[in-house]
Amino acid sequence: MGIRQRAQLIDARWVDESCFVWDRTGRLVAQGTQLAGIRLGSHCENGAEMTARNGSAEWQGDLQSGSGTVTVGDGVFKGAYSYKSRFEEGDGTNPEQLIAAAHAGCFTMALSSILSAAGHAPESVRTKARVQLRNVDGAPSLTRIDLETEGLVPGIDETQFQGYAEQAKATCPVSRALAGVPEIALTAHLV
Repeated sequence: MGIRQRAQLIDARWVDESCFVWDRTGRLVAQGTQLAGIRLGSHCENGAEMTARNGSAEWQGDLQSGSGTVTVGDGVFKGAYSYKSRFEEGDGTNPEQLIAAAHAGCFTMALSSILSAAGHAPESVRTKARVQLRNVDGAPSLTRIDLETEGLVPGIDETQFQGYAEQAKATCPVSRALAGVPEIALTAHLV
C-alpha cells in the first residue's frame, strides 16, 4: 500500500492538491485532486467557524462475508471495502487507508502554510502516511502512524525543514484528532 500526497502553493490563497492511493499490488485504487482555498490570519486564529466536511458508509451483510461502500464528500471518491480489504490483503479500500490519506493531506497543507508564513514558500511538499492497525487487548486499534515528508524548499536547510515539519505535525487538525494513537512518527527531508 502506498499513498502520495502533493500540495503545491499557487499563491497566498490557493493550494493545488493531489492524492493517490495504491494497494499492495501497485494498483491505483483511489485518486483525488482539488484546488483548495486557504484562510489565513484572523479567519483561523480567532475561532471563526471554518467548514464542515462529510463522508458516509454503507455495509451489507455480516462482518466477515459482507461488504460496503465508503463515500467521501458528495461522491468525489467512492470505494468498496470488506473484511478482507481491512484485515487481510483483499481488494478495495479500508478506513485506515482513508485516515492515512486524510492525515497526509492535512499535514502537507499545514507544512506548506507554516513554511509560507515563515517566508519559505515551498516549490512542492510530498507526504506519505502509513497507519498501523493491530490487535490490542482483543480489539483492533490504531497503534502507530508514520509520516514521511519531503520538500523542495529553497533557502532553508534540513534542520530548519525538520523543525517546520514538527510544527505541522503538532498543529495539523488531523494530527490533533488522532492524538489517541500511541505513536505518530515523523521523518522529514529536503529533496
